[in-house]
Amino acid sequence: MKIYKLHFADIEHGTIIQWKRNKREIAKFKREWREQFPLRELVLTETTQIPDDKQGLVDWLNDNATR
Repeated sequence: MKIYKLHFADIEHGTIIQWKRNKREIAKFKREWREQFPLRELVLTETTQIPDDKQGLVDWLNDNATR
């Protein structure tokens, strides 16, 4: 399964990360945030491949989860 990780820079909150499932969601989300938060800037968009099976997902979460 392919998902997208968006990194935004915000003056008050620092880096904000949002996860989206397709490019259409990204475009809609960016439009909405541009209106609501004009000072937030999209810094990076990463494509991430996540395993579809349960054990693969658990392994991926253990490798990539932050505390």
